[in-house]
Amino acid sequence: MSEQSIQDSTETGDSTYHHNERRNLYAELKSGMENGRADMEKEKKESYSEYMTKPESRRYEPTEYFAFMVHAPLDIQDRVNQLGLGEFTLTDRPLNTSLIDQAHLWTFEGMSGLIIEPPSENEAVLGAWSYDSGLNDMDRQAVIPSPRRVLEETRTDNYNQVNVEKGKIAGVYIRIKEDGTELGNTERNQQLREFALQNGLPAAEIVVLQQMFNDSEPEIHEPNTDLTSVEFTVQGHKFRLDALVAHKELKGATATDGYYIRAREIDGYGVAGGDVTDSASLAIIADQLKVALQSQMSEAARKAVMALAREYQANQ
Repeated sequence: MSEQSIQDSTETGDSTYHHNERRNLYAELKSGMENGRADMEKEKKESYSEYMTKPESRRYEPTEYFAFMVHAPLDIQDRVNQLGLGEFTLTDRPLNTSLIDQAHLWTFEGMSGLIIEPPSENEAVLGAWSYDSGLNDMDRQAVIPSPRRVLEETRTDNYNQVNVEKGKIAGVYIRIKEDGTELGNTERNQQLREFALQNGLPAAEIVVLQQMFNDSEPEIHEPNTDLTSVEFTVQGHKFRLDALVAHKELKGATATDGYYIRAREIDGYGVAGGDVTDSASLAIIADQLKVALQSQMSEAARKAVMALAREYQANQ
């Protein structure tokens, strides 16, 4: 075979190889896109209502499967009066709920509260996030993630948020330790139990295991344009600081530097204490905010963190 024939044969082989390689790549991309579309369709079809467990008056262990949509109202009686015992429909603002299961047991402030039966149609779910988004409007999220995805993406030392405009009170939940000791406010828990008893609703006891925290540098979170949060752990003590832009008046809150500011120490069960006031904790917060200000963040977040720093520097 001549040198030219060898060269022509080689070039033809290379051309065929690259053509096959491009075809295989195209097939992989097409398959990936089709699988992605299939996953999105599956996500849309997964019903929040069907995913949840029907509550019973018994103890739920971390070793068994269950899933509830829950709501921890600040004022139980006011919320019960608003929602009623039948299916409710809200028009002014959504009900902020969270999803819990055997592996994700934290709730807002670590409080016990109401179990909500989700609406049968997913259209009544306005938004779902794997964290506290701080959003309280009736705007609809472009793509609603499935309940499975929300829980999978939720940290075990945090809680998620699901906004609904429809639903029904299906029972109450009481967070307890392994030894049966109730977590949170005893009077509040008793109020929930009495409400369930009076209305023939189940009272589910949810066993929560204590978590131990490793020390961590301050993390800045911006769940929305109005809320900035700073989280850190020092000597096993977990803190969360919030700065909310004071667009409107909040009942029982006073704005500082244009923000509603608060700091909470959170225990290993996810229960938040009251406002931090002891000098040792205030000193820790002031020092950690100095560290936080060395981090990269948006200008809006920096403004909020600086407001926090001024507040807790002054309160030492």
